[in-house]
Amino acid sequence: MVDQAIYSAKQTIFKKNFVPWKFHPRNWTEPTTKNRTYISTVRIELLQDDPKDIAKPLAGTFDESYALELSGGGNVSITANSSVGIVRGLVTFTQLFYQHSDGGAYTPLAPVTILDAPVFQHRGINLDVSRNYFSIKDIERTIDAAAYNKMNRLHLHVTDAQSWPLEIPALPDLSAKGAYRPDLVYTAEDFANLQYYASMQGVELITEIDMPGHTSSIALSYPELIAAYNIQPDWDTYCAEPPCGSLKLNSTKVDDFLKKLFGDLLPRVRPFSSYFHTGGDE
Repeated sequence: MVDQAIYSAKQTIFKKNFVPWKFHPRNWTEPTTKNRTYISTVRIELLQDDPKDIAKPLAGTFDESYALELSGGGNVSITANSSVGIVRGLVTFTQLFYQHSDGGAYTPLAPVTILDAPVFQHRGINLDVSRNYFSIKDIERTIDAAAYNKMNRLHLHVTDAQSWPLEIPALPDLSAKGAYRPDLVYTAEDFANLQYYASMQGVELITEIDMPGHTSSIALSYPELIAAYNIQPDWDTYCAEPPCGSLKLNSTKVDDFLKKLFGDLLPRVRPFSSYFHTGGDE
């Protein structure tokens, strides 16, 4: 995790080319590069051993705080009690630097000392990839943005009435028939890679399979499991929004379906998250 954060920090400082124009008055000129002071050392110190579940923490169970010091002489120190704290500190370190027209990066903020810790245990964003499909690259960019703003959760609303884009190898027809198109599917490999990508940035991906309502996409592959599927025209008698469809809660076939679904999915979630979400609305 820390190695990846160091690599990302280098990429951000030297290749993202950030210039905070709105922070400067009009016709502002850059500081001179004469008599410049270079960053000579960056010392990163993890003060405690990480808990074994560092990649999938329960909210509030470990310390994300960090201390960052950048001296006027170009020495940097980042210390934290967890690897995620180091990741947060490195993100802040990158945010001290701006692009210079000579092709390098500079900071106008040295010397500076920053002591930072989150106020809220859960800092997240919810992304609905069922109603509107997002590519893997788009989801990764969302994870990048969450990490850059020191969020620690991405709630992935991955299924709904409109589509079922997540591949479930034990129930392959769910995505084969429930996705908007055959190519708009998150494969098992895609899903594992996304969870890993998020965890390496200190962002826990929380997967949501919405139920018992908002499940009409299941009817495209298992119609016997869904009540009131896509009732028209008086849909508002059966659901809050179309297309209607809810799992038949008194059906043993639904029980068997859910056992197979969870038996496939939960072992793939468990290495990356302590949470799993089942929606539960309506």
